[in-house]
Amino acid sequence: MSHLPIRELSPYHRNWKIQARVTNKSPMRDYASKNSNPGKVFSIELLDKDGGEIRGTFFGNEAVKFHDMIQIGKVFEISKGNIKVANKKYTNVNHNYEITFSQATEIKEVSNSPEIEHIKYRFVKLREVANKPLFNKVDLLVAVKDFKAPRTIVTKADNREVMLREITVVDSSEFSMDLTLWGETAEQLKEETLLGKPILAFKGITLREQKPEGSDKASRSGAVNKFDQINVNAQEAVPAEFKEMSEWWMTFQASGRSTTDLSEGGYSRSGNAGPSRKEISFEDLEAEAEEVTTDVYYSCVGRVKIIRATNRDGNLSVMYEACPKCNRKVPDDQFCLACNEKVEPNPRYLIQSVLIGDYSGASWLNVIS
Repeated sequence: MSHLPIRELSPYHRNWKIQARVTNKSPMRDYASKNSNPGKVFSIELLDKDGGEIRGTFFGNEAVKFHDMIQIGKVFEISKGNIKVANKKYTNVNHNYEITFSQATEIKEVSNSPEIEHIKYRFVKLREVANKPLFNKVDLLVAVKDFKAPRTIVTKADNREVMLREITVVDSSEFSMDLTLWGETAEQLKEETLLGKPILAFKGITLREQKPEGSDKASRSGAVNKFDQINVNAQEAVPAEFKEMSEWWMTFQASGRSTTDLSEGGYSRSGNAGPSRKEISFEDLEAEAEEVTTDVYYSCVGRVKIIRATNRDGNLSVMYEACPKCNRKVPDDQFCLACNEKVEPNPRYLIQSVLIGDYSGASWLNVIS
């Protein structure tokens, strides 16, 4: 059986086999099952040669059986286990599914595979964070702009004392955001390290949001729950990206320029950094559209009712060949009249006449990408 790419794993695959490197492993801990019987549990994160990542969890006897065998950095061939929808609160990866290993699970260590990276970063600029869904996981390459001393709070859920530290980070998009380091992470990232305003790589930061009542502005922040989400040796892990970031950071500090702070209401609730958008119903949208004379941005939430995917002749028409420079339609001879030159066109998708509506009404819209 050939190895299935991790990105293709889903509940629809019954007989699957993957080959992957262990990039993260949680400590073994105790838990109480539904029938109150005590048991053991630990989780791992896996990465394959195609860059696919997924989380897997061992419970009970399987946790005891495989705990010592599974080590970070080693490569294993794994088959059989239950694929279920991922709980995004407990994973640092963005796969839609996760694996629960069972009695039938088979794991065999294989020789080191150099084509499989030891860690996979998918860095996102802070400017783009505003567009990410809540509780999504993002990887960041950022510089420490400022930090606060650790402090202790008491949790409401179980009345535990938990330490936290808040730091402010910035990147070359000239946006900044607050990150909260929780638990041991707040202690392990030492103050002497932070004083140097270092460049750090973060893996799987959880995005949070707060919005004051009555405001169209929201603030974003990130949560770091485990120290192994932080790479203080970013220069070794991602040398090219680190070099580019380091050069920018030195220039930026000398320039005296300020940043757009996402944690101070630096973006609109619609999720776009820049001009705010008015939240409006479709009924009001129809009324205001008749009076608008300048560019205005609106945010509407609705449901797709009808997609009209054919033209007047009844033919399917959801794509056209576009000039890569001006995005205008290019005829069959690939000569762009607007740019007055022959081009290599790119496909653009255009769905004409989509009916989207809410409780108040509906509007026919054109969708283009």
